Amino acid sequence: MTIGKYLAFFGAIALVACERTDAEPKFRSFDLNLVHPSQNSTYIGVSPGTPKADLPRLRHLKTGDFSEYLREKTGCVVDRTRETHVIGRKRTPAGYMVPIVCL
Repeated sequence: MTIGKYLAFFGAIALVACERTDAEPKFRSFDLNLVHPSQNSTYIGVSPGTPKADLPRLRHLKTGDFSEYLREKTGCVVDRTRETHVIGRKRTPAGYMVPIVCL
């Protein structure tokens, strides 16, 4: 009987552990339009790829995941020492100007 209780308890814990997802978004799931005006520009425009598409939150743009996504797409990484600017209203942004460093 006690073995059955332990199996049920640990089985429930295993299901809960498998059900958890990452709190951080995966940037490949967003439809983003990246505008890099020139090779020497220090900011890149990030906007929705289609009308009414979701944008990542401002705080997620400073993460390593977004920096890795940018490196794959453009060869540049996010400059975390400078401020990211919102295009439009802060509550419903039309896009962001993200500081970058290209090597």
